[in-house]
Amino acid sequence: MVQQNHRRIDDIEALRAFAVMFTLVEHVRYVLAWGNGYVHTFDLFFSATTGVDLFLCISGFVIARSILEDFERAPDNHSFWRISFAFWVRRVYRIWPTSILWVSVILLCSIVFRSSEYFGHFRRNLSDFAGVLTQTQNFHMVGCLPRTECGNAGPWWSLSLEEQFYLLFPFAVFIFRKRLGYFMALVVIAQLFLPRQSWTNLWVFRTDAIALGVLMALFSRGALYKDLNPRYLGSCFYSAITVTTLLFLLASMPGASQKISSVSFSTGMVAIVSAVLVFIASFNGDYIARGHIAKPILLWIGSRSYSIYLIHWFSIYATKTFWWYVEPKGTIFDGKYTLRYLLTWLILTFVLSEMNYRFVETPLRRKGARIAKRMSLGTGISHADVTDCGQGTGSNTSSVTSS
Repeated sequence: MVQQNHRRIDDIEALRAFAVMFTLVEHVRYVLAWGNGYVHTFDLFFSATTGVDLFLCISGFVIARSILEDFERAPDNHSFWRISFAFWVRRVYRIWPTSILWVSVILLCSIVFRSSEYFGHFRRNLSDFAGVLTQTQNFHMVGCLPRTECGNAGPWWSLSLEEQFYLLFPFAVFIFRKRLGYFMALVVIAQLFLPRQSWTNLWVFRTDAIALGVLMALFSRGALYKDLNPRYLGSCFYSAITVTTLLFLLASMPGASQKISSVSFSTGMVAIVSAVLVFIASFNGDYIARGHIAKPILLWIGSRSYSIYLIHWFSIYATKTFWWYVEPKGTIFDGKYTLRYLLTWLILTFVLSEMNYRFVETPLRRKGARIAKRMSLGTGISHADVTDCGQGTGSNTSSVTSS
């Protein structure tokens, strides 16, 4: 049972790939700041910001699936909290190095390339840096956006939300124990039908998608779960139709980007669609990722989704700065630079993400796992059972995502 709970789920990794691709699509507008007809048309009908909700739901599912059994097998409170600290150590080594590295690079670039001004003002970036370090960037952005005083660490808001979840989750397990599912259901119900305008406190602390992910993990441990396996998705045709429809709904949910106000609780609807996708992926039946070409590509993107999520934002400003220095002074950047900007942005994003994955994420994640295993000694849990929730032994747990 433990081995099953810790092995990587390829379909979950593929979902992460779709989530980060949603984010890339949504942020094309910032690369092509002069405007683009295709982006405008997309905005009329879709919102790819919902990739963040998918990231959050995945995180809730993967974390709960990876650690709940270890918590339940702890023989006493002392062992429980040792497992909790081991869990937090893994999260710190998995999340913080990449996060702090790239927010620091943005801060440094705002000094080195201040003449181009694309990386923003140092003081505002320093304020964002503080929000990232304290894991409060989501609430910081609610305060600084109305005053237009935010720096260039926008995507870190969802990462702070995930980190808050990682910090509080063991406390929730400890307090509610066997009633954890009821508590998570209450978290979902309390938010599901709330109207949540962009960049309000409710919007940046939306935990219904995360709670639904936890509920999916709890449900997957019951007998009924296996009976609900959607085996019809083993057919390429039905799988393609179902997954495409759900991804379409995720992007086109009424009011998802606050452009359509007919449905005020669209954020809750997006969380539900995300949970359905995670439920399908949880069976690891190649329902999401399949094919000799598509599956390896999706798994590669999914395994590096955390790096891509953060680095693509740096690459936007690096692209603009690069062409500002390359082209003659006074050049007006417009539509004729579209292809050059997009290629520069994508190449920078994927090359730097691969380097970050190999030389920052992977070695430090493994180090965190080794430290966590040493901390687990004396808890009554087998040394081999307390595994890293990252890409090596389980599924990669970040986003927003992070988004």
